Amino acid sequence: MKNYTIEQANTNQLNEYQNRDLTALIKRSEEINFFYPCQVYLKFEEHEGQEYYHHAEIRATYKENVFFIKYSDHKKKYFIYPEELTNKFKNIDSYTLRRIKENIKEPQQIGVVNLKKLVNWFEYHLAVIEEAKKINEANGSEEAKFLKSIEGLPVNWDRNGKSGEILQNGILFKFSIGPTYISKKIEINYKVSNELESFLKLSDNKYNNQ
Repeated sequence: MKNYTIEQANTNQLNEYQNRDLTALIKRSEEINFFYPCQVYLKFEEHEGQEYYHHAEIRATYKENVFFIKYSDHKKKYFIYPEELTNKFKNIDSYTLRRIKENIKEPQQIGVVNLKKLVNWFEYHLAVIEEAKKINEANGSEEAKFLKSIEGLPVNWDRNGKSGEILQNGILFKFSIGPTYISKKIEINYKVSNELESFLKLSDNKYNNQ
């Protein structure tokens, strides 16, 4: 996906419907620009050497963070949101983000735009981002600590590279590493014949099953 400003974009291919929506978006951006600088970007997809218009969006930068601003004609309200955080932080998931947001009070919704309302929403999202950053770092540290602990052990990794198992003397240690967790499980994994000799070795803890 390629991004262009109004000045950079070739809008000749836009149809009547797309032109109408773009004109309305530009008008919204002008209203926002009266209070805080923003920019309209047009996104184009590339296919077989040709670029095709996909959609346009309003972006604003606040404290080096990019925010998108949308207006809902149905709800008559502005909505502000940051770039996708689950892409920015690999050790958090959508559930974690939802929990963070539940613990941070949202500002009032924006019906009529002004600087204070915009800044309130920017700051709200920055608070969410800061908390997400802390959790991401803690989860990353926990993962690094676990990986360090299994260094040198005969790990049989799954293809996904995030789960595996270690089998030693009939004891199986299984693990799976997710964005926000490390699950662990120990199982008995003896595969022996139904003979008295096997029973005696098992009962004396002398059976070696690798």
